[in-house]
Amino acid sequence: MELELSRIEKDVQRILEERARDLGRLPKQKTRAPGASQELLILGVGDELFGVNIEYVQEIQILRGLTPVPGIPDFWAGLINLRGRLVPALDLRKYLELPVRGGAAYSKIVVITGSDLTVAMFVQEVKGSRRFATDAIRPPVREVLNHGVQVVTGITSDLISVLDLDALLGDPRLAVGAARP
Repeated sequence: MELELSRIEKDVQRILEERARDLGRLPKQKTRAPGASQELLILGVGDELFGVNIEYVQEIQILRGLTPVPGIPDFWAGLINLRGRLVPALDLRKYLELPVRGGAAYSKIVVITGSDLTVAMFVQEVKGSRRFATDAIRPPVREVLNHGVQVVTGITSDLISVLDLDALLGDPRLAVGAARP
């Protein structure tokens, strides 16, 4: 029994050391080709504006129905039925831990796909799309981490925060699985 505990303790120690090494690495800077641009869909969430790469966007719809799911993190609002397919609905305001301001209700969903995951994000409004020169998008003033995940990768001159959907959709907190011991 003591030998087994020692092996478990060593496994735990190894896992913790691997996580510490991963967290200690500098984030990879995405290379930006001179003259390159990207089209961003501009989303209103709370009092903030966010831009998401339009290549991830599958569709935009008016929010028509939501089925709550008990026992999941509060940033998951529930499920929506998208033409017979159930899609998880992410409350982006809660996920980004933005304050609640006023009574602005969600009116639209933006369905995005990336990292083998399709998600419907709640937004108050979609303000359209705009093309930005990639080198005109500056790094955020400070590192914007959401529980250790760098989700804001830049900011435009008109203060639109650019979301990294690969990082957001790859966040392990978004995985809802079987109960853990």
